[in-house]
Parts: sequence; C-alpha cells; structure tokens
Amino acid sequence: IGHEAQGRVVEARNGLFNLVKDINLQARLEIKDSRSNISMIIKDIFNESKNTLKLKAEDLASLKEKIDIFNPVNTLKLGYSVTRGPDGRAIKGISQVKLGDDLTSQFSDGTIFSKVAGKEKKLG
Repeated sequence: IGHEAQGRVVEARNGLFNLVKDINLQARLEIKDSRSNISMIIKDIFNESKNTLKLKAEDLASLKEKIDIFNPVNTLKLGYSVTRGPDGRAIKGISQVKLGDDLTSQFSDGTIFSKVAGKEKKLG
C-alpha cells in the first residue's frame, strides 16, 4: 500500500476510534441519565404509595370509629339491654309480648331470663 493510502487508513482508523469513543461516552451519559430518572421514579412511587397507605389507614380508622359507635356491645356497656321474645326477635314494644311469654334480656355482663307477669301501656 502506498504512503498516501496508508495515511488515509490511519486517518480512517483514528476517525473510527474517535467515533467509538464518542458513542461510548454518549451511551454512558444516557445510562447515567436513565438511572437518575429511574431513581426519581422509584422515589415518586414510594412517596405516592406511602401517602396512599396513610390515607387508607386514616379511612380505616374512621370506619372503625363508626363501627364502634354502632356496635351493640358498646350500647350494652352504656347500661342498655336487648330483650328478645320467645322467637328470638328483639322486642320493640309491649304489643309484641303476651302475658306468660318467656323473655331473654341481654346485658353487657350477662343474660336475664324472665316471664311476662303483666303489661302497662305508657300514657300520652
């Protein structure tokens, strides 16, 4: 190969070498940038998940409070009772019972079994 041709080969090789070097550098920069973006996305996902879990925990606590308010056991603890007729249904008024009916009254600390000996209607 002539001198001139050898010079062009060396020049082309150097050009290719510089091109490969530039491509490698650009690829490293892109990878670094992508890693940074992925890291930010992971942080965002983590923070959003954390916030969502916090909100759901607050919703759950609120629902628990509501359930506790309407929990019949808590009502019994306030001094109320639930009286049931012979069929096991809650008695809501004296018209649901007859003289001699067996009743069950549930309190927070136990149950009383009784028999209807009389009825007196509320006046007014």
